[in-house]
Amino acid sequence: RQQLFLVRLIANSSAALLFNDKRAAEEILAAIRFTPRIVGAALYGADGQRFAFENDPDGVFPERIDESSRSQIVEGKFSFLADLIREEVFQDQARVGTLLIHVTYESLYWRLLEQALTIFGIVAVALLLARRFTDSLRKSMALTEGQLQKMALYDQVTGLPNRGFFEYELEKMVARIRRDGKIGALLFI
Repeated sequence: RQQLFLVRLIANSSAALLFNDKRAAEEILAAIRFTPRIVGAALYGADGQRFAFENDPDGVFPERIDESSRSQIVEGKFSFLADLIREEVFQDQARVGTLLIHVTYESLYWRLLEQALTIFGIVAVALLLARRFTDSLRKSMALTEGQLQKMALYDQVTGLPNRGFFEYELEKMVARIRRDGKIGALLFI
């Protein structure tokens, strides 16, 4: 959308430069007020003299530009939050001027930060919910395992230990006797 705006701005600027209509150039540049990322703009004639400008509070648009001053315009005044875009204005393959646009990326970075924080929040909530779900699942599994073990070791009708319980306890005792190096006996009545 912004690229389309720049194309229209350049196309309209060429007519203002061709007809040397400063008022039309100022009206065209005034359209930048409707784009939040464009801070200011300046239109220069083919001779490099500033023809018209809109909103230059920081003084980034010089009175005159030429090819050698191109690097001077960009160096030192801008960071990753702002930039100066230089577009040549053509009419029928002939260069009629230059358009300098001062853009800021601050709102874009704030929006990216908002989205990153939103994603971080969503991930944190998802991890918290997953943690609670797995904790609940572990408790449920431990309870189920306890119930299964009880069903395997005790008679369901009488509630008394069954043969499985006897074999389980016998294995534990044999292991303990071997570990301690003692002698054991089993009394069968």
